[in-house]
Amino acid sequence: MRKVITLFTVLFISASISENNLHSQWGAEMRMTENQDPSLTSFDNGYSVAASGDTVYIVWEDGGGSSFDIYFKRSVDGGMSWGAITPVSANEGESRFPSVFVSGSNVYVVWRQIFGTEYETYFKSSSNGGMTWGPDVRLTNDPANTDYPSIAVSGTSVHVVWSEETNQKYEVYYKRSTNGGISWDSTVFLTPGDTLISMGACITASGQYLHVIWYDYRDGNSEIYYKRSTDGGTTWENDVRLTDNFAQSRYPSITSSGDYVYAMWSDDRPGIWRVFFKRSTDAGTTWSADTALTGSPHFSEFPSCYASGQIIHAVWFDMRDGDWEIYYKRSQDWGVTWEPDVRISNAPDKSWFPSVTASGTIVHVVWSDYRDVNWEVYYKRNPTGNIVGQKIINNEVPVKFSLQQNYPNPFNPSTKIKFDIPSDGSQRLLSVKLIIYDALGREIATLVNGQLQAGTYTANWNASDHPSGVYFYKLISENYTDTKKMILVK
Repeated sequence: MRKVITLFTVLFISASISENNLHSQWGAEMRMTENQDPSLTSFDNGYSVAASGDTVYIVWEDGGGSSFDIYFKRSVDGGMSWGAITPVSANEGESRFPSVFVSGSNVYVVWRQIFGTEYETYFKSSSNGGMTWGPDVRLTNDPANTDYPSIAVSGTSVHVVWSEETNQKYEVYYKRSTNGGISWDSTVFLTPGDTLISMGACITASGQYLHVIWYDYRDGNSEIYYKRSTDGGTTWENDVRLTDNFAQSRYPSITSSGDYVYAMWSDDRPGIWRVFFKRSTDAGTTWSADTALTGSPHFSEFPSCYASGQIIHAVWFDMRDGDWEIYYKRSQDWGVTWEPDVRISNAPDKSWFPSVTASGTIVHVVWSDYRDVNWEVYYKRNPTGNIVGQKIINNEVPVKFSLQQNYPNPFNPSTKIKFDIPSDGSQRLLSVKLIIYDALGREIATLVNGQLQAGTYTANWNASDHPSGVYFYKLISENYTDTKKMILVK
């Protein structure tokens, strides 16, 4: 006879584990840099950290005066240990404001580079996880200054946005490559051309949907604006104003997962800078009301957000403790409710400009820190803060392990994988991994990596960022492994 365990009990255990993970599973702070020059993460719209499976990448600017360069570091064990520092930018002159994106073993970086007397946007990529790098690619070529690039990738399409000074005004521009950065289309002008300042553009991609956000002074004060493309950047819809108040709204960040799009920014409408949040459940067609994520009577600024399925991760720096510290917040239900703030830095001086990402069950955060009387890059991880993609669907406990065929199969771009975790007669949790591999056997995604209660689960995989082809998924637990094949057709 099959043993029966109530769904309430399983959910209660899962909720208890989740709450403990949030508040106690953050590891120790790790110092990533150590030299006499300032080492700084991107302070506006750029992402300084990206991850794929157990491989984590960070980028930053390092130097002083006109000698700033872009540097890179990676971990292949989920952030527990790190390799050597590697220079990315190769040109002479100042290189600043990097942004990184990863898709499988492909790593893409953009930054601002001085060329002659002008600032231009540059791009560089690696096809082997950052072991070797291709040449620098100059994306802009005009007498105007460019600033603050942001990058997103979907499949083989690479998308870059930046701000550019034209006739003493800053506007937002866009450029794409449909072949992984080998060649690039013409530059597209995204803002109307009559604004005083349009800056801080940030981009996210979900399949053919591109979402761009920035702050804009066209209304007399800075407001948050949004624009989308539904065809991979070929055409763009009209601008949408997301904020409408007399306060200043700046420094936005945007992330997406399927049809869900999430925007965060700093706003001083209460008379002090706080972090606000807005979401769309229909790929940017409509948007919810503004929600204040921070309620402290002290400054909260420069949010960074990342969506992983139904979970949203947010970080920012905050003055509530008397000095600037990095804070973290999480939603596990698509932004409907949010858990309490968690302070993740602990320094006697400034901790600024954080970036967040997640892969598998691990959450990764990097930031700039002045505790060493010099700006250095710090890193912190939560190994169980991103339990996402699996949910229990049956209140009966299976009697044996089982990995079922994904459905649908073939699929585009999402599929579900169902698996059973049996009970051994005790209440203990079992270590479970569910890993996705490409046809060459390279690990490209980890859907499950943690301790699970006995039960029947489904895990969702969204392959929007991967090309058509054959993939394999493997379930690994105690004394059990099984592998099945699936086909992505786009």
